[in-house]
Parts: sequence; C-alpha cells; structure tokens
Amino acid sequence: RYILRIRTLTKAVAEAYYASREALGFPMCNKDK
Repeated sequence: RYILRIRTLTKAVAEAYYASREALGFPMCNKDK
C-alpha cells in the first residue's frame, strides 16, 4: 500500500532524526516537546 510505504518512510526518517539528535546531546530538547 502507498500509505503504508509513506508511514514506514516517515518512521525511518523520525528514527534517523532522533538518533542524530541523541548523538548531539539533544540541543533545544525542551522546545521539541
């Protein structure tokens, strides 16, 4: 399904973003939540 592909891609991007932020020590962590 197209929607499922988009959701999977979004999840992968979110996880990659989270991992990169974690590596940087979560700058501006409070503004994100």
